[in-house]
Amino acid sequence: MSSLKLIPIFKTNLTVPFLLAVSFVYVMIFGISILPDSNTYIEGHEFRTVGYPIIIQVFKKIFRENALFCLVFLQIFLWLLSSLFFVKEISRVFNLSKYVTFFLLIIMCLPLNPYDKFGNAVLTESFSFIGIIWFFIFIFRTFEKNNLKEFLILTLILVFSQLIRPQMQFLSFFLIIISFPLFFIKKKQGFFFIICGILGFFISSNIDKTYHYFKHDRFGTIPFTGIQIINLPLFTISKENIEKIRNPSHKIDILLMKEKLIKNDPYNNQEIFEASRPINNFAASYNTIISKAIYPTLRERYPEYKYNEIDKKLIELTKEIVFVCLLNQPVSLITAYIDNIVHLGFAGWIWFLLSFSILFLSLFYFIKFKTQRLFILLSICIAHFCNIILVSVLEPVIWRYSFYTELPLTVIIFTLLIHSFLYNFKKNI
Repeated sequence: MSSLKLIPIFKTNLTVPFLLAVSFVYVMIFGISILPDSNTYIEGHEFRTVGYPIIIQVFKKIFRENALFCLVFLQIFLWLLSSLFFVKEISRVFNLSKYVTFFLLIIMCLPLNPYDKFGNAVLTESFSFIGIIWFFIFIFRTFEKNNLKEFLILTLILVFSQLIRPQMQFLSFFLIIISFPLFFIKKKQGFFFIICGILGFFISSNIDKTYHYFKHDRFGTIPFTGIQIINLPLFTISKENIEKIRNPSHKIDILLMKEKLIKNDPYNNQEIFEASRPINNFAASYNTIISKAIYPTLRERYPEYKYNEIDKKLIELTKEIVFVCLLNQPVSLITAYIDNIVHLGFAGWIWFLLSFSILFLSLFYFIKFKTQRLFILLSICIAHFCNIILVSVLEPVIWRYSFYTELPLTVIIFTLLIHSFLYNFKKNI
């Protein structure tokens, strides 16, 4: 008897009880992780989307003082269960053994390690990852079945994911992009993907705006865009070029921020940004830029401003910085964004070029052979690039933002390598 058959997770009738037991033991051992951002979700702050705060409130109503324990327990259980469904779907399409399936499951569960704390933390990582796993599963199913019910479920998953975490808006862009190669093969699916992408974004955006209207007396999106998009341009621009800004008020604001950054940030002790400076310095400086440069300046200059007013002001300042940089130091600015994508998002040019080659080859052969296996590879590759590019505009691309698509991509690459090896092995014996 195969040793894996003895593992309860591979017996259908024991899967759920086994995963429930594992989840319970995990929470009992590692506990609940309350991090600095956790309270902003627990209290439903203005700059958080509706999804996760509502889930927390529902758990508080039902489980009261045990709410967070039950929430974390559910997060881990759904992570394990969703990951199992995902690798089983991959194994079914590629006809993989249970040994390989188990190995792929381990990869999908790596972020549950005690160091990252993505499973037991009161943060959005867990539900976001669960959402994206099911998003991929239904992407694969809609290609295979072309069923209207599957498209409706896909749209609901998209809405849920974007309400949990704004980063998941990249999935709408992904659906629009993946529809173009589909037009060569299955026009109906391509059309439905565009509809799902637009509809999902529209529904989630308006639900979130409505939530903030009733809770914060403001019909609008979360006021968090400005604080994200200003960081890299502010880190990049030189004091010399700040002096070229024509708007006097904007010039004072940006100059004060830059001076505070230079003073407080050990990674930014030069007054002029060098294009060759490693992007790792920006990642290390990110929190300092916000806490020691941007917010102190805004509190000093505009103490009466509310969150939405601060957001609008930061968007205005970002436009000013980007415009001046493009006129006077375009290489520095463009290099900074490229480095964020390549060196932080893909760990260097080698992995970037390798990933891009996989994307290009999967697109070429998908259009040529039109198989489901190539569609799965192409979908995950495009989704990963969409994720990295969107994040690179807003923040340094770190593991916390990239693992959503990096793990599924790793799984499919391992799947292809193992499948190719086994195929050639059987062919030669």
